[in-house]
Amino acid sequence: MTLRLVYETHATTTDNEAGLCTGWQPGELSAAGIGNAVQLGARRRDDGIDLVVSSDLHRAVRTVDIAFAGSPVPRRTDRRLREVDFGELTGAPQAIARLRHRAPDDSPQSLTTSAICATLLEAKLTAASDAAGAGAALDRLDALIRSGPGGQRNGPAVAFTLSPAYVRSTIGLSPVAFEDFANLDLARLRERQGDLRAALTAVRRRSYSYHLSDYLAPHLREEGRLAALTGDSTGAVRAYRHYLALRSHPEPSVRPSVDSVRQELAKLVETP
Repeated sequence: MTLRLVYETHATTTDNEAGLCTGWQPGELSAAGIGNAVQLGARRRDDGIDLVVSSDLHRAVRTVDIAFAGSPVPRRTDRRLREVDFGELTGAPQAIARLRHRAPDDSPQSLTTSAICATLLEAKLTAASDAAGAGAALDRLDALIRSGPGGQRNGPAVAFTLSPAYVRSTIGLSPVAFEDFANLDLARLRERQGDLRAALTAVRRRSYSYHLSDYLAPHLREEGRLAALTGDSTGAVRAYRHYLALRSHPEPSVRPSVDSVRQELAKLVETP
């Protein structure tokens, strides 16, 4: 017995028309998409199909419902037929456009926050899709982190006596600016592109101050790992030891990471 499989895509959605990544979001058929689904039914309804299987996402189910309305052909859904899950990047182009939009009452601080977030999203989206412009997008992000929008690195000066919570509520960023989180992401994106040395440079370019050093432990863990991968054993040992000093009494949720770092440090120290 010969089994014949026929593949069709779901009909056009509003996200398709807007150039958005829908991922595992439901998705709505556009007016053109409804017409596509009708045409699909006209093509396939009388093809002798025994079973229609689609993903369980709304846009696929809706396409099948329109195409095979009134047909006796049985239908099933299978979540294994879902498209790529873009995770945090779902709908990213729309978010980037909103972040790029300037309102008359925007403060310089909010514009700074929006600029770095838009550039970071752009770089992550480009890198995740392995698009040709990924390297250039990462270079733009790198330049923005190093210089800040308009060449101003850290935004307004903030007295060290202010609490981090107050600073964030006032200017939208930590007093040492956006590099707290952006350099970690940049390092991961550089590594994904295969540039380990650029990744190490990014993760070492972190903020550090006595009152606020956000994400210091993750920075140190990544620095140790990347330093070891690029042959900088001395730097790796230094970063790992600093990390372990911060995690001397780890809570259960981070204990596996601490144990892993201890093992990696032991290997580096034992290496002649």
